[in-house]
Amino acid sequence: MCVFHQQQIIRRYITKNPKLEANIAFKELASMIGKIEKETIKLWLDDWHFRYKKFLDEKNDSNKRVHIRTRKAYRSLKTNLEYLYMFKKYE
Repeated sequence: MCVFHQQQIIRRYITKNPKLEANIAFKELASMIGKIEKETIKLWLDDWHFRYKKFLDEKNDSNKRVHIRTRKAYRSLKTNLEYLYMFKKYE
């Protein structure tokens, strides 16, 4: 997994011009992936998740999650974070 493709996955889920506050913040976080160290991104990602936990857990009348695409973008970045910086191990 490279940084470019991870950013494209995130863009697919939260769009190029997000309107929701959580998605705007996540897009800014995702744009910094290639420029900042892994530990910093991990801290920012945890902070973002803590701030928007209620937003991500919202459910509709039929008890289904509302913000599925935002959750998918978050999970994708969280899962692939280890692989994005694999090249640093071998430098």
